[in-house]
Amino acid sequence: MRREPLDPSPLVTIIIPTRNRPDLLSVSLGGVLNETSYKNIEVIIVDHENDHPGVLAIFKSYLNDARVTMLPYQGPFDHSDMNNRAAYIARGEILLFLNDDIEVIEPDWLTNMIAQFAQGDRGVVGAQPRPAVVIQSDALNTADSVLVVLFTSTLRDASLYRRMIEPTAENGLKATSQVMVDKIQAYPRLKCGDVTERLSPADMLSLNGLLSVMIGLAD
Repeated sequence: MRREPLDPSPLVTIIIPTRNRPDLLSVSLGGVLNETSYKNIEVIIVDHENDHPGVLAIFKSYLNDARVTMLPYQGPFDHSDMNNRAAYIARGEILLFLNDDIEVIEPDWLTNMIAQFAQGDRGVVGAQPRPAVVIQSDALNTADSVLVVLFTSTLRDASLYRRMIEPTAENGLKATSQVMVDKIQAYPRLKCGDVTERLSPADMLSLNGLLSVMIGLAD
């Protein structure tokens, strides 16, 4: 569901603890700062004894970004203590706790979460369920995890790994979307909802072809 920006839009403090994973931090931080439509944010990076050159380079690249604050943290890993210390210096009306392994795939993700919070009857808001295509064989329906590819309404010109899907009553989509074949993920079965909609045979055939190319079974 798309929601309009709040007026006024509250300042949101986004807290991200991290340690020596430049591959993760570059994606999560870049997504939060550059691919998020909600702009009234500050980011507190909890620097847990980072000494990896790649992480230090990321820190340096954001030194002059007024939205970003670095909070040094020493000692054994303590996720609660890290977040509490960051919350103590936060300026935002709303606190958002993120791991450093998240990836922004919808620009309105934060707008939607804040709109949920602003309804007034919620103290804590989590991410909304998102549609996905199950690509795992039914023969593995006793497995603890389910292999899926996610949808996005942020459209890209990437025909080798994004399949355009138009909304229909059969697939239940609300807007033109793409299946992200480059975003194959495994989710715990207990956290997955029921299968309620289906792609058309033509869309499934095209998706199978893209998956075959992605995992190296076809050229």
